[in-house]
Amino acid sequence: MKLHALIVDDERNSRESLYHLIQQNCESVHVAGLMTSVKEAKEFIKHTPVDVVFLDVAMPLESGFELIPLLDTNRTSVVFTTAYEKYAIRAIRANAVDYLLKPIDILELKNTEQKILSMRSGRRMDAGVYRKSLSNLERNYREKRIDKITLSFNHGIHIVNVEEIIHLEGENNYTTFYLKNDKPVVVCKTLKDYEDMLDTNGFIRVHKSSIINLRYLKDLSRRDELVAELLDGTRIQVSRRRWPNLVQALEQFSVKK
Repeated sequence: MKLHALIVDDERNSRESLYHLIQQNCESVHVAGLMTSVKEAKEFIKHTPVDVVFLDVAMPLESGFELIPLLDTNRTSVVFTTAYEKYAIRAIRANAVDYLLKPIDILELKNTEQKILSMRSGRRMDAGVYRKSLSNLERNYREKRIDKITLSFNHGIHIVNVEEIIHLEGENNYTTFYLKNDKPVVVCKTLKDYEDMLDTNGFIRVHKSSIINLRYLKDLSRRDELVAELLDGTRIQVSRRRWPNLVQALEQFSVKK
């Protein structure tokens, strides 16, 4: 299978560097075009269908997101390319969208190639959900707030409102999401991954295996052990080392509310 790719980046060095890395390391990818702007890319895709777009997140004049509505998400995958921008990466990861961090690492590029090939052979994310994830990403990036995240699991994709997450439990490389009005969802990512995504949304890690949403915290107990009781009745052990951080976070969260 040959993937026809488009590179969209206003920086010449970044554009050409990615082109050469693909040429030298990705046998399944054919670069059909190199564009300097979203405007050029819009004209290109009118006449030339592509399987994957390597799209710079932040470009002058036009945001890379302005290209998204014109893409056929039944066919086209998007790989965002970005220099280190903490919030952009957090938003991208929260929406289960692929990205490459500049300067681009060859191994990460190869992994992205294999992931796209795998998805196209039995796509895990249908076009509607994929487009919704991209739309969520645009809003999260623009508003600098993650209000929805995309969870990938064995049976498909689930988009959840952050405020509906009661708590998270981690074990090895898996995390279980406990939701307000839905069944638990198990995803193949570590608890640390979600700690980084949600740390500005009223979530706090209280134990090596637990993150709680402060919106659902009912009571704190210091009797026989340190325990956080949630509104749904769940009791979660709090480690002694994390107790002061939890109390401080709760005070700050109460003030914000």
